[in-house]
Amino acid sequence: MEKFLKISFISSFIFLAFLPAAHAYNLGDAFLVDDTHVCAGEYRDSLDCVADRANYQAVNEATPETIISNIITGFLSVLGVVFMVFMVYAGVLWLTAGGDEKKVDKAKNIIKQSIIGIIIVVAAYAISYFVLSSLMSSTGKIGPTG
Repeated sequence: MEKFLKISFISSFIFLAFLPAAHAYNLGDAFLVDDTHVCAGEYRDSLDCVADRANYQAVNEATPETIISNIITGFLSVLGVVFMVFMVYAGVLWLTAGGDEKKVDKAKNIIKQSIIGIIIVVAAYAISYFVLSSLMSSTGKIGPTG
C-alpha cells in the first residue's frame, strides 16, 4: 500500500507540473521562429514571437497589482492542491481501514477539517475581493471585473 501511495503522489506531482503546458496545444507552429527575429513586421525578441504564435500575450510591465494578483493566485492554487491531497489521503485511509474504527474516525476528521479549511480560504478570498473591488471603485479606479 505504501508503494501505491508513493506512485500516486509522484504521478500527481508530474501531472500538476506539466498541466500549464497543456494550454500550448499548437507547439509545432509556436517554435517556428525565423533567424531575423522579425515578427509581425517589426523587430522583436524571439520569445515574444513564440508567445504570439502560441496565442499568449507577453506582459512587459509588472505592476504591483499584477504581482500581488499572481502571488494570490499561486497561493490559492497551492491551497487547492493541498486540499485535494488531504481528501485523497483521507479517502485512501478510509478505504484501507479494514473495519478499524480509529482509522475511519481519523479519515472522517481529515475530511471535515479539509472542508472547513477550504471554506475558510474561499470565504477569505471572497471577502478580500469584495473589499478591494469596493475600494477601487470608490477611488475612481477600474475594479477587478472591468
